[in-house]
Amino acid sequence: MRDNSRKIMKKRTSPIAIVAAIIAVIVIILIFVGMNRHKDDANHQNNESVTSSAESESNGSGMASAETASGTDNSDISTSLPGNIVKEVLESDDTKDSECAKANVVAEATNIPDGSDTSFVEFSYENPESSDVFRYDKRYVHMLDKSYFDLQKERQEKYNLTLASSSDGNPYMVFGGNCYVYDGTDENGNAKKYIISGADVVEYDGTLNPFNTHPILRKENTCERIYLFDDETKKNEFLERRAQGREFLQNGSTDNEWRVILNGEYLPDAYPIIDDNGNLNLSLVQLATAYNPLFTRIDKNYVYVATDWGLYSVPSTESDQAAKGSCDFSKDEDGNDVYYVTDMGFGGVSGSYGVAAKAPKTREYYWVTPDDLNTILGWTVSIKGRVISVCSNPLDDSDLTGVIQKVSKTYYDLNGNVITDQE
Repeated sequence: MRDNSRKIMKKRTSPIAIVAAIIAVIVIILIFVGMNRHKDDANHQNNESVTSSAESESNGSGMASAETASGTDNSDISTSLPGNIVKEVLESDDTKDSECAKANVVAEATNIPDGSDTSFVEFSYENPESSDVFRYDKRYVHMLDKSYFDLQKERQEKYNLTLASSSDGNPYMVFGGNCYVYDGTDENGNAKKYIISGADVVEYDGTLNPFNTHPILRKENTCERIYLFDDETKKNEFLERRAQGREFLQNGSTDNEWRVILNGEYLPDAYPIIDDNGNLNLSLVQLATAYNPLFTRIDKNYVYVATDWGLYSVPSTESDQAAKGSCDFSKDEDGNDVYYVTDMGFGGVSGSYGVAAKAPKTREYYWVTPDDLNTILGWTVSIKGRVISVCSNPLDDSDLTGVIQKVSKTYYDLNGNVITDQE
């Protein structure tokens, strides 16, 4: 009886085991086929994304991504290229080729002047008179019918200046021996020490505080730029970049990379892009922070470019509406954001001018064409091959430096109002 029971149970369970085994095999086969089909579909989609990206770049459409340029951190890039392949492409062995491809796109920009493949050629500007308005040695005060330099020379008399002497009896000099120190008196008759920047009398107290409202130091009379630093290492790095800049200006870019030079200084983190209209653009943020790193400030609405005339406020297309209202924003016939550039000078002693310029694009980079850079700040841009030379003033192409380690934390805008860093 016990044996018969075992035989009956065996007869009942055998078909179930067989069916279960067959089902398991079928499931495994289906899963395997499905995984392969999904993998093929994913590869097909990625290939389409790569093709779309390549076609877009070859046509020069859109703004070539700033985040994919050489020397930038790729860890935060998520939307700079079409599809979902950004990190995969940037982290592959073809990264260098991808960057060269983008450089080729920029090289096809429609605003690059003819003949610049063999010699430096300056870009054309709609308002070339902007340069003289901003340059220290060229500015003219029309209401007084005098140059700004001559006007400041006349004003030196009221300070009763006499050369100060050091403890050894020699003239007292500061900022790397580039500036004489003077004894003088202020408007209330108080004894003060001064230096002369170009023709401007600037109080000297051993700190950088006086330069908050006069952020560019120039050699007395000659007006050559004296670059200020709060650290000896930064000064030496600046001089090394100037040596690199001279090399690129003389020999060009030998590795097919774009090189941006500002007043003779090579800017390793700066690069051009091509915009939606096919024009070469430069980043005002990259240029302004290199031009005067101690005093240039940036917040969510403006780049405060530290110039001879104070902190010059430049808005972007992404500035808040209130900021756009104060800057007299409008649209041009092509739908671009433009604003009225007005320069009243610092302290109201300069002449004024007003002209429309396209607003720099994006809050992070402030992309501008060379033409709009000239309109906004008076800077000029030349190009030869893949070397771009930006000049704020020929007198800013200088090796003169000074180091002072006491730095103020108070900053002023063009009208003398205190500003603070904003998130």
